[in-house]
Order: sequence, then C-alpha cells, then structure tokens
Amino acid sequence: MGSMGAVGTKVDLPKDPLKGISIAEYARQLRRGELTIKATVRDYLIRIGTLDPRLGAFEFVAADSALESASALDRLLAAGCDLGPLMGVPIGIKDLFAVSGTPVTAGSRIDIADLVGAEGSFVKLLRKAGCVILGKTNPSYSGHGRDSLAGVVQAADFV
Repeated sequence: MGSMGAVGTKVDLPKDPLKGISIAEYARQLRRGELTIKATVRDYLIRIGTLDPRLGAFEFVAADSALESASALDRLLAAGCDLGPLMGVPIGIKDLFAVSGTPVTAGSRIDIADLVGAEGSFVKLLRKAGCVILGKTNPSYSGHGRDSLAGVVQAADFV
C-alpha cells in the first residue's frame, strides 16, 4: 500500500491488519494462528513512524513497551490463556490520561503527569483486557478546542 511520506515522496506501508475486518474477525484470526499480536503491533508502529511526521496524531509512541506487551500476549495466547475479545487490539490513548511510563501533556508543551496522577482504572482495564497501547495521541490543548500547542493534527488519506 502506498502513501505520501513526510516529504511528499511515495512510501510503501505495511497493510493495515484491521482494514476491512471487525475486531471479532481479528480475534478469530489471532486464535487460529493466522496473525500474531506482535506482527500486528509492528505493522502499526511502522505505519505510525511513516505517517505521523506529517499527521502529528501521536504525542508519544511507546514502541518498545508495545512490542514487549505484544510478545507477552502472544505467549499467553499460545499457552491457552485468552483474555477476551480485546486481546491483542492495538490502541492509542488520548494524552489526557495517565499511562505508566509515558508523559502527560494534555496538548501543552510541558509534562503535567504530576498533576494528573497515576494510571487510572480506565487504562488499567484496557490493559487487563489485553489491549496493546501503541502510545499517546495528540489532544487539543487541555482537551478543549481544535488545536494543540504541541502541533495541529492533520487529516490524512490512508487509502
């Protein structure tokens, strides 16, 4: 699949593993061994690395922890431990929520993690369900309005 890169050059992207299928179908393919969580996460991280310089959709990408989580989830699934329908689903968390090991900026230029506190139940429940956190998405400043002080998020054509 081709897309325009950061400098306007055509680049090859890995296919979107979830394009055209439901999360339920993705789960079935994982459980049949047709896909791995790590491969899915790796493909999304490559897509983010290629497209995000132009889009500005991610404030922080947690590539190492996402790949570690994906590998651990693949091992659990291979051992017969199924965490449910969200197991292995890659997600981004809006940078208004605390996620362990990541900054919290709420769209500003400073880390406000000490004001937000520790990772809350929302993120913990997503982790417990087996979601893989790819990183933190760029919110509007303090969660209000259209623009972020960290940069304006651009629309993109992913086709």
